[in-house]
Amino acid sequence: MRGLDAFRKVTPKGGASKIGGGDVKRLRAEIAATLSGADADALDALAPKNATYECVKMSNRVIVYLIDGQPLFFDASGGRWEMFPTVYALWALRGKTGLTRLRTHSLVSPKVLGGANLMLPGVVLEGDETWEANALVEIGIVDNDDAFAIGVAACSSEEAKTGGMKGIGVELAHTYGDVVWAMGDKSVPSKSFSLRRIYPNGEEAPAETSLVSEESSAVESTMENLSLEGANEADANEADEETFDVSTPAKMDAMFERCFALGANKLTDAELPIRCEAFYANFLLPSRPSGVTLDLKHSSFKKQTKLFNVMEKKVGLIKTKLVHKIENIVSIDRAHALLAKYASASDESKDSGESKAAFDVPLSAASIDISKRYRASTMYRPIFGEQAKQNKDRLYTKAEAFSALGEYVKKNKLGDGGKDSEVQLDTLLGKELFAKKEEWYGTDSFYPFNDLYERLIGKLQPHTIVRSTCDGETKEYVKKGGIKPIVIKAEDRGRRKYITRISGLETYCISPDEFAAIAKKEFSASVSIDDLPGKQEHGKELSIQGHVVIQLADLLRTKMGVPAKFIDAQN
Repeated sequence: MRGLDAFRKVTPKGGASKIGGGDVKRLRAEIAATLSGADADALDALAPKNATYECVKMSNRVIVYLIDGQPLFFDASGGRWEMFPTVYALWALRGKTGLTRLRTHSLVSPKVLGGANLMLPGVVLEGDETWEANALVEIGIVDNDDAFAIGVAACSSEEAKTGGMKGIGVELAHTYGDVVWAMGDKSVPSKSFSLRRIYPNGEEAPAETSLVSEESSAVESTMENLSLEGANEADANEADEETFDVSTPAKMDAMFERCFALGANKLTDAELPIRCEAFYANFLLPSRPSGVTLDLKHSSFKKQTKLFNVMEKKVGLIKTKLVHKIENIVSIDRAHALLAKYASASDESKDSGESKAAFDVPLSAASIDISKRYRASTMYRPIFGEQAKQNKDRLYTKAEAFSALGEYVKKNKLGDGGKDSEVQLDTLLGKELFAKKEEWYGTDSFYPFNDLYERLIGKLQPHTIVRSTCDGETKEYVKKGGIKPIVIKAEDRGRRKYITRISGLETYCISPDEFAAIAKKEFSASVSIDDLPGKQEHGKELSIQGHVVIQLADLLRTKMGVPAKFIDAQN
């Protein structure tokens, strides 16, 4: 575990990926082995079995593990299970990690926060501390109970004292304020913590106005000047604006309930089923009032899973179902009192243009229709008769396939072709629609027409047709098999700077070049277009300056007509 890199100039390579089963079991075992001296109950509370486990690969090959959305551990070896706790884990365990803590002076902490290793001359020995070389070591300051960094001891305590406390003491691995910390909720254990320096207990860190970059200051100054132009109007309407208090868990719960109902009112039945996380990002979050921050950690729900569980089992507003191991909303009780309670607020939001605030430009709304079609290969074309002869690549709807099978049955006097009738199998139907081991293969026995139709559909090649209509012009995209959703994800570049990436637009008849021009105007941000990475990918990826995941999802739904279930907004 030597030669470590602190997380400087490091970025995530992609979004968080869920892990489960054996990987979770192995991870929990490695955590227990890494913190073998920790309090067992505290460790179980930190990494419970029923938590949501995710991992994020970083550009320096380190793997960060998130538990219920919080980065608590990372594998510095990139897969060999050399585990480190993050500062969030150290703060949660607080003195119960079983690790040695080396302390330094408050004045030295800025160097470590900046990415420097802890040197032995800066270590303050308060007693008979002992440690081994290459052991995990917490780093804190004198008179402060919370660690602010973690690393690996460069030498043993005996070697350090014998050498006169000179040289590197701890090789830094991770510190408060770096990109791993920024992946979490950015909390601090006390007011003595600042990004520039750690202060002793009881001392409050000064306001960090100097940490704002000149560029950020210029932007804030510009925004302040712009806001002054409408100050008089804002003052006139201030008395009419409704204020919302989310200072307590109960009030935060009530706000989540309100936004959930507003989002459910906006969601149409045609957009169901929809992944729970997509509903949360595309409908619930955009329904929050202006100036209100929704934070699950400050509510009694704590995580999305419990929120949706309460809304289904206690409130009875929705029904969910696992689809491909992912929780989906499959139905909404439209007669529920909660929806009626917030129906007027939803209407007011639409009338006032609250949800359109970010998109006040003359865009013509498009509509997108997504349907399935089926193509008949050579052996099944006789069933479709003249239609297949005239156009071998023709795509059929299910209704057309049903009708063609009925006509074939009647034409060859195999039955009346009715919905609930029986069909006498001929050579084509008996051999092409049944496997050799099945009892009906190659026989002239009778078989239910409905079941025969289902077998036919299962043998045809499925295709997906996407049609986009805007201003009377229709565009069409045809793809064999299913289609992938549009993927939107934000990448943290550090220092409160984000890049939002979006891909998959071409599938929905949206030109990347045209959409780039729209996004540039919508968000007043620079936009670049690049080829998707990988030899198997042939589309384009747009990179937009800033964190605009929710706004992009809303734009795609309201203006581009893309159904919400086809938008993967990784907020």
